[in-house]
Parts: sequence; structure tokens; C-alpha cells
Amino acid sequence: MALTLDLRGLTGGVPLDVQLTLGDAPVALIGPSGAGKTTILLAILGLLRPVQGRIALGEQVLFDAAAGVDLPPELRRLGYVPQHNGLFPHLDVRDNVAFGLGCGPRPLGKAERRARAVAVLEQLSLAHLADRKPRDVSGGEAQRIALARAVATEPLALLLDEPLMALDAVTRREVRGWLQKVLSELRIPALIVTHELADAKALAPSVAVLEAGRVTQHGTVAELGRQPASAFVEAWVDSQAPRG
Repeated sequence: MALTLDLRGLTGGVPLDVQLTLGDAPVALIGPSGAGKTTILLAILGLLRPVQGRIALGEQVLFDAAAGVDLPPELRRLGYVPQHNGLFPHLDVRDNVAFGLGCGPRPLGKAERRARAVAVLEQLSLAHLADRKPRDVSGGEAQRIALARAVATEPLALLLDEPLMALDAVTRREVRGWLQKVLSELRIPALIVTHELADAKALAPSVAVLEAGRVTQHGTVAELGRQPASAFVEAWVDSQAPRG
């Protein structure tokens, strides 16, 4: 299954002209601040409406401006991890993971939601945290829980917005390795917004560069390093390259 994007015109105040197709391997999305990275995620989710364009997930059209199609977010079968995890502080971990299971075309009852949440937590080795509140878990655990909530609904694609940004260096490496394993097992389209070369290289076989609302380059980290298409790409690769 592929996630196909054709986003054009002003979206959330950002002018977009983006054509991108994601298969079953993750794609990292990088770019300077204000380039439109988070805007693209919100447009895919259905939280921002592009002026023109089309978004499709396999055979399902999520948005088509010309045809007047605009599925509501709860019907799009997408998993989303926002910056800073977005966990609900008043709910325990189990109910945070269960939250999205009460929405969508086939909402589950409370008992079914909680059972499914526990199963996902067990699958991701997080079951021991089920009764805790978000304030009682570490930063790395919170990021894992946020991903558990995103995958609990069995999404057809994943959208991750700087999923490792708030973590210290040691925890970042640990969660990065865990996330890499989860993504490889899921094998669904995944778009990962990041600023870090190490995260992009570890989590995604390819990188899309977004500048001023346009994809200016798409390739592996090595290809970007060998033939940078812009001053931004050259500076991004050089600034994060290991020093002797």
C-alpha cells in the first residue's frame, strides 16, 4: 500500500507544492523551520485543508479538492505521534493507548478498548506501565506509549512529528533503536519529521528535503551528502557529520 501526496496552494498559511509517494518503507522529512513539515502532516491527517491537490492511501482517496472529497480525520486510518508525545495527563497509560479505539467507523466498547490497549502494551514490552499516569513515566517511556497509542488502532500509515526531539542523548539512542525495530515490523507507509541526521539515517531508507513548501531533493542520506541539491542540504549534512 502506498501513501500518495499531491498538495498544492496555501495550507495553514504555508504555500505547498508537494508531490511525494511513500511505500512500505519509512521516509524522513527534513527542512528548515517554517518549510511546512508539520503542515504536511496535519494536511494528511485532515486537520488542515489544502487549497488544491489529492491525498490517497492505497485505493482510498482521503482528500481530493477537485472531486470534493475530504474524509474526516477519524476515518482516515492514520496513526499520529505529535511533538512532545501528546499524552493525556489525567488518563493512565492503558486508557491513553485505548483512547483512539473509541473513534472511527467501528468504535470498540470500553472493555474491548482496554483489552486491546493491554495487548498492544504487552507487544511493545510496556505492560508494566499500564496503571501509571504520564507524569510517572520517563521521557523515553512516554514516547513509547505515544507510539503504542498510534499503532493500537492498526493504522494503514504512520505520521511522526519529531518523535525523539525531547529526549536526552542516551535515551534518544535507546528509543531510536526501539522505534527502528517497530517500524521494520509494521511495514506500512511512515513519514517521520526530524532535524537529526542520525535519526533520519537510522529510521528511514530515504530522506525528502522540504524547502519553502517544495520537495527539493529525495534520496538516501549518502546521496544527499554526495550531491546536495541546495545550500540547506549541504549545511545539514556537514553540520552533523562526525568530526575527526
